[in-house]
Amino acid sequence: MWLPLLLGALVECLLCCDKKQFRQDDAAVFDTTNFRKEFQQASVAAGLGKITKMVSAKGYKWEKYEGVTPHDFRRSGIRNMVRAGVPEKIAMSISGHKTRAVFDRYNITSTDDVKDAIKTVTRYNKRKVGK
Repeated sequence: MWLPLLLGALVECLLCCDKKQFRQDDAAVFDTTNFRKEFQQASVAAGLGKITKMVSAKGYKWEKYEGVTPHDFRRSGIRNMVRAGVPEKIAMSISGHKTRAVFDRYNITSTDDVKDAIKTVTRYNKRKVGK
């Protein structure tokens, strides 16, 4: 439901990244500074985040972002691949994870996963008792 909105806003922001005047033809479209800002602006435009202007007691000003992050999508992508039956080694290759430990942090277990496991064991035990 909200994903098409975000993707549309992201594409628009990404096209803007490419046209920025400071960017040279051989330079990367993203770096650690502009991707984060463009992603946040796209999320706000899609209604999935907000930016609040902040001021410290000493008068320092900054913007605080609250909303979805690229890691939310990475985590969802990994969960969806694993639940769809994609072998974990291939999912790790697609997501760029080099170690099992980090991959496992993204492949989180949900309440639904636990409920499904309980139902599976219950069905198994009923078949076993019926024999």
